[in-house]
Amino acid sequence: MRNMNAVEMKRNCIDCGREFTISPYQQMYYANRGWELPRRCRACSEKKRQERQKKEAEGATGQFEKELSDSPYAIKEVSNIEVKSPVTTLYVIGNGFDLAHGVPSSYSKFRDWLGKPGAKYLNFNYTEFAETLYGAKGVCYIHGSRKNRKAKLILGHSYKKYVSDVSVKMPRFKDGFKRGMVNAAFDDAMVHAGWYDQATTKNSRQIIKEHEGFFDGLSDIDTVIVIGHSLSEVDMEYFEKICSEIHSDAKWIFSCHDSAGLKAINAFVKTMAIGADRVTLFRL
Repeated sequence: MRNMNAVEMKRNCIDCGREFTISPYQQMYYANRGWELPRRCRACSEKKRQERQKKEAEGATGQFEKELSDSPYAIKEVSNIEVKSPVTTLYVIGNGFDLAHGVPSSYSKFRDWLGKPGAKYLNFNYTEFAETLYGAKGVCYIHGSRKNRKAKLILGHSYKKYVSDVSVKMPRFKDGFKRGMVNAAFDDAMVHAGWYDQATTKNSRQIIKEHEGFFDGLSDIDTVIVIGHSLSEVDMEYFEKICSEIHSDAKWIFSCHDSAGLKAINAFVKTMAIGADRVTLFRL
């Protein structure tokens, strides 16, 4: 309940010394949560928050650097990555590639080795940056492309192979009316859940079958470069298909920019039984 007797409170910032106001609403908000009232003005509070975030980021960066140095993989700069032959190279492009284009210049170094004639591209995005910025040809848009307005874009949150079974225990009611009401509500909920599952779950096997020609053409691939893909389980069936088609001793080159990405790469390498000596990382 609002305290109608509360009035504005004046305080001096402990950092800059300037006077600032704490409104009645702010007083109530802090009191309801058991917090102390602000001791800094808005500007100094924001500065403190940014300093804290910077310190946390530096700590995370330091931890990531240590994890990289401790990893069994080769770590290289983008400019030092050499591609044996474009015609035997597959680029797998994920969402991180598009996100990074908020600052296109950060990708300038890719121009030396991305978009070489003859390379193959598996694009998980709907956008055509790889084509328009780097001249990539023959891109397979596995989930559709925005430039093809007649094609349906494939959206999905999971694939059933990786979703565990869920059992629901129905409550029991002696009252027949109550039991009937609960059963009807449950049936209705199952219908809607089934529709949602069907509408938002992508069928990877069917998608692979529809792009069978692309995957069958990977037999000569000896290098796979994964740029900006999270390597989440939802797309593992595509990668399993890639592994089954390419050279058994193919080299894998992954973009990696944080601890979460390194953890995903570790899990992927283990799942796909890829030797650490065949893996190279570079910063995205």
